[in-house]
Amino acid sequence: MMYQDWQVRKRICKICIGPSQRVYYKYMPTTPNTLTAEDRTKIIRFLKTHPVAVLATTSEQGKPHASIIYVNVDDHLTITFTTKRETTKYKNIARDSNIMLVVYEAQNQSILQVQGKAVEVTDPAEQRAIYQGTLHATKQTGDDEVPPIAKISAGSYVGFRVEIEDIQLTTYGWHSSFAKAIRHTNDPHSTGDPA
Repeated sequence: MMYQDWQVRKRICKICIGPSQRVYYKYMPTTPNTLTAEDRTKIIRFLKTHPVAVLATTSEQGKPHASIIYVNVDDHLTITFTTKRETTKYKNIARDSNIMLVVYEAQNQSILQVQGKAVEVTDPAEQRAIYQGTLHATKQTGDDEVPPIAKISAGSYVGFRVEIEDIQLTTYGWHSSFAKAIRHTNDPHSTGDPA
């Protein structure tokens, strides 16, 4: 598949080859039910090794609001997170449950975008399990084992599960050196964000 075909076929291709036969872009947009087993495994592995996400919500005035959160994922691609009742993100979700999560990994220039609804978990045992996932993610990513949400006074803890409507894992990296990247500076480029 040539690079110019990519714009038309981006929703159906996973690996697109440019004129120099280099992989430029990997794109896996889909709903969870239509993921291949291989893609599902890649996404789960990516989230388990990169548990810090940006959570985007919308304020009552329609303004965007973003927060850094720890996420947890199980082997069934159930994504969960913890917040507190008096946070801005909780108030925004209580009013409008539509959210977006973005996880970035710099080494391969990989981005995971999850669009969906945040559903409040009411079962106490499940809430504890979600908070344990937050603690695990905190320990995995740094020396401080106490997550930021535990350090603020903002009411009681609340666990959320994400009902995924669309999920995309994109890798922009060439897995090559700067010199190889310079060689491709005159290659045709995308005119915008393909996501």
